[in-house]
Amino acid sequence: MKNILDIIMVIARLLRMNKRGDVPTILLFVTAIALVLSSLFIFATFGNNFTNSKQVAEMNAEIEFSQKYITKEVEIMIKDIMINIDADCQQKDLKTRFGCVALKRESNRLSIAGNLFGLIRNDEFEIINQEENYVLEIPNINVKSVRGANSVEKNFDLRIAFFSDGMLVFESDRLG
Repeated sequence: MKNILDIIMVIARLLRMNKRGDVPTILLFVTAIALVLSSLFIFATFGNNFTNSKQVAEMNAEIEFSQKYITKEVEIMIKDIMINIDADCQQKDLKTRFGCVALKRESNRLSIAGNLFGLIRNDEFEIINQEENYVLEIPNINVKSVRGANSVEKNFDLRIAFFSDGMLVFESDRLG
C-alpha cells in the first residue's frame, strides 16, 4: 500500500510540474487557429483577379524583347562600321565611325531602345582592340516598361566581341 501511495505522490508531482507547459501549448493552439481563420478569409476574398499578374508578365516580356532588340541593333551597327563604310562616316577611328552610324540609325529607332543611343551619343562606350578582334562595351543600358501604375526597369551591360570583318565572336549581357 505504501508503494501505491508513493506512485500516486509521484504522479501528482508530475502533474503539477506539467502545468507549467499548459500556457505555451494553449497559446500555440490559439495562434494556429488564428492563422487558419485568416487564411480562409484571404481565400474567400481573393476573387480570382489575375489582371495585375498579366500586366507584370507583359512588362517582363517587353523588357526581354527590348534587350534583344538593343543587342541586334548594336550588331547591325557593328556590321555597318566594319563592312559598309559609309561616305559620311569615313573616319579611321572605329569609335567615331560607330558613333556616326548610331547617329544615323537613331532617327529610325524604336522607343524600346532605352538609353542606348544616348549613351552612344555621349560617348559612354568603349571599343577595345584585342589581338585578333575588337570588343565593344556599352555599360549601364537602361530599359523600362510601364503599364498603368506598374513599372519594370532593367539595367544591363552589353559586351560584344567581333572580328575586323564584322563577324561576331560572342556577346554577353550582364545585369547591372
